[in-house]
Amino acid sequence: MMQLRLFKYLTLINLIVWIGLAIYFLFLIIETTGIVSFFDFFIDIEAIYISLIPIINIFIYIQLYRFNNTARKLFLPLLIIINLSLFLFEPELVVQKNISEYYWDIFGDLIDYASFFIEGMIFTLMYFTDVKKEFK
Repeated sequence: MMQLRLFKYLTLINLIVWIGLAIYFLFLIIETTGIVSFFDFFIDIEAIYISLIPIINIFIYIQLYRFNNTARKLFLPLLIIINLSLFLFEPELVVQKNISEYYWDIFGDLIDYASFFIEGMIFTLMYFTDVKKEFK
């Protein structure tokens, strides 16, 4: 079934994208807050919150790839909560030291836009095609 194969490919692609975003957020938090110690990282509440978002998404996409029905029910509410919270709490680089950091920010934004597009495709395939029968 073509839709099922497309769903699995999109889920894997978005899983890889969120692993990349997790690494990007980790370096962004370390750069903006100046945290270099592993223990200091977990004292900062914003750092904990921003680092949990990619971990939750990675877990959801692994469960979607396995066609877990609970992940299907949690996908839309978590998608809304996570995306709204990313827009509200995402740390921003205040001062660009050189032009290469600006390009990394653009690269991160492009990955975000691609992730939004893929999440929409996964949502459409999961709720409006025959892929929903696989979640029983």
